[in-house]
Amino acid sequence: MSVEWDSLRDDLLPPGWAVVSMTPDEVVFRHTDLGFSVEGVCVDPEPPDAKLGIDRCWELRLRYAIGECTATDVLARASTRADLQAELGSILDAFQRRLPDISDPIDACRLLRSDDNSVP
Repeated sequence: MSVEWDSLRDDLLPPGWAVVSMTPDEVVFRHTDLGFSVEGVCVDPEPPDAKLGIDRCWELRLRYAIGECTATDVLARASTRADLQAELGSILDAFQRRLPDISDPIDACRLLRSDDNSVP
């Protein structure tokens, strides 16, 4: 496991979640039964904030399939990996608390929007 993602070990994940990809610029968790993933990805901010020196940021995304199409919703943006990890922990906790209420990716989107984890 990458040192950068040390606090996101498999044994700390809620039941049903597993790490499927981990690089310094990306971490992907997948729920085995529900067929969707939560991704933390390093992206270029739009527009870059040269005054603050921010030329990279992190996005937390929910990826899921509807029929033959794949959809991606941006859940949160963070300026540091530590902030992204805090957001990710919050979202995985929300899933754990409400897992019986989630039957498909649309329910997952509703859950995340209701817990106010969405990007403004």
